[in-house]
Amino acid sequence: MTSIVELASTPIMEHLDESKTREILSNPPFIAVPGVVNFRDVGGLPITHIQQAHGIVASDDTKDQVDTATKRLVVKTGRLFRSAQLNALTPQSVEKLHSLNIGAIFDFRTTVEVRRYGKVPKDDTNPRSGLPLFLETPESGEGIQVNHNPLKDITNLSNEQWMAKLLIYGKGDEGFAQSYDEMLESGGKSFGNVLRYIFEQATLGEEQEGKACLWHCHVGKDRTGVFSALLLSLLGVSDEVIAKDYSLTRIGLEPLREELLENFKGLMATHPQVAIGL
Repeated sequence: MTSIVELASTPIMEHLDESKTREILSNPPFIAVPGVVNFRDVGGLPITHIQQAHGIVASDDTKDQVDTATKRLVVKTGRLFRSAQLNALTPQSVEKLHSLNIGAIFDFRTTVEVRRYGKVPKDDTNPRSGLPLFLETPESGEGIQVNHNPLKDITNLSNEQWMAKLLIYGKGDEGFAQSYDEMLESGGKSFGNVLRYIFEQATLGEEQEGKACLWHCHVGKDRTGVFSALLLSLLGVSDEVIAKDYSLTRIGLEPLREELLENFKGLMATHPQVAIGL
């Protein structure tokens, strides 16, 4: 039987076992949200470096925050979510987001990405166009904050500069490390915005339940993965567990595999190692 580790390490060029993938995507940490792929709960991971973060990390004296099977400290579930972009939300997916008690969404994509995938007309000058702003003003119930929170807006990069950034991924692990280091350096303000929201909601006190948080980029892999790794590291999760959690994106993106390959068909012909890495 194919293991999760084997599936997660399968190159994007190869199909994953359909039945096994369906089973994994139907169970935690994955959450089925119509129109959204790679949607996961970041909670439930074991804490090995104990550094109490009130409301986010489970406490020894709070039964519902501790893994009852192992009695170990874990990151609290139902508070921290990650995903790919939200351009195909349906009424059912909106209902699901509300059922998860999500109070704010942080979008790490650039303005170009937001407008392109939101199919914003060129003559539309609203800087927030392309975002799911309807979530902020629902017909009933509370709204969800929608925050455009790009790490670094590369709108003005030339084609040569953009290609140079992509070619970094062709260096393999070294290239990914370099690119992710750059994300950490340029994403301080954006990452800080999300961390502040999480902390604020976690410290409201017992009389007021804090809201959950969702962050995403285009496919929920690199920018989303870097922030998730940073957050989990701050909460005391080991590097090994963080790496395994990161690798789940390969499985989470299987429903988009054909689309991704089509999008990178030109790059695949000229720079296959870069395209495969992306």
